[in-house]
Amino acid sequence: MSNGDYWFRRKRSGLGWGLPCSRQGWIFFIAWCAALIWVAAHFMPQRPFAFTMALAALTVLLVAVCVIKGEPLK
Repeated sequence: MSNGDYWFRRKRSGLGWGLPCSRQGWIFFIAWCAALIWVAAHFMPQRPFAFTMALAALTVLLVAVCVIKGEPLK
């Protein structure tokens, strides 16, 4: 992958990725945030365990996309 194909850049210091650096990354990130808000609105008041499981799944999805489409970590 060339440098222009990454959706997320790695942080200059520390471990992980920063904000998106491409249009596709921003679209994914906004959709992920919308899904997070939807999950919180529908599961949090009555079903905290379902909220926790959905939050864990969304987090795994975000990290997986960053690993696949993000700049390699040092």
